[in-house]
Amino acid sequence: MPLNNFGSVLTFAIAQEGRLQRFYNTMTAVEGIDQPFIDAAQRYRERVDLLVQLQQEDLAHELSVPIVGLLSENYEPELRSDPIDRKMALYQSVRMEQRASRFYSDVAIKLHNPDVAELFRALAQENLDHVVALQALEES
Repeated sequence: MPLNNFGSVLTFAIAQEGRLQRFYNTMTAVEGIDQPFIDAAQRYRERVDLLVQLQQEDLAHELSVPIVGLLSENYEPELRSDPIDRKMALYQSVRMEQRASRFYSDVAIKLHNPDVAELFRALAQENLDHVVALQALEES
């Protein structure tokens, strides 16, 4: 589905963050990595709140600004809802964080509002930081 304006981007981002939060909540059952996943679920809950707040701000002019070249299917996380082993949970988490980072980076370069673009770049960087932390867990 095309994400053809800022309103559709925000709606997609909120839904994606919610899916990731639920994934991390489910993965807390994976033995040996429960705390990082509890922390990630909390982080995604806070990010949903942040994006909802952004959606509710007076950005009416921004919501309808056209955006070209973004398709939701390129960014949708591949989620499993059942707890899996530690190695697979970490692998899947890294992939999802990378995909989320790419989404926010791709959106940031298409936005006209510099403050919102900076927020999206910060979200992308936060995802990359989480990738590094997850990769360190993979190696331990």
